[in-house]
Amino acid sequence: MIHVKFEKFAPTLGEFREYLSEFYEVIRQNPGRAHIMDGTNGIWLPSEIQIAQGDWIRENQEFLLEHCPYTAFIVSNKLSKIVLMGIFMVQKPKVPYLVVQSLDNAIRGVRERVGLLVN
Repeated sequence: MIHVKFEKFAPTLGEFREYLSEFYEVIRQNPGRAHIMDGTNGIWLPSEIQIAQGDWIRENQEFLLEHCPYTAFIVSNKLSKIVLMGIFMVQKPKVPYLVVQSLDNAIRGVRERVGLLVN
């Protein structure tokens, strides 16, 4: 599994684009691994970063489908979870996903759904 842990840090647009490039390379070099996107300590990002993230996901949909069998999102804040689920109702992710409140639940959920070992 690939575990991406977000911190209480708002990157610049340039820093965020650098992260996306690095994330792409990690995925490319580790195909077939589930992703855990851990927003436990994350913050709301500025709209320009949210837009850049949405654009990146749209531009890389086929790549993500080919390289990632499953994504688990960790959202511990109830309001954030409601917002995320609302976004997913409007634009459902192409990669199968799960939204949970803890890392343990994310790992367990991924294992149950795709039978991957934690690496």
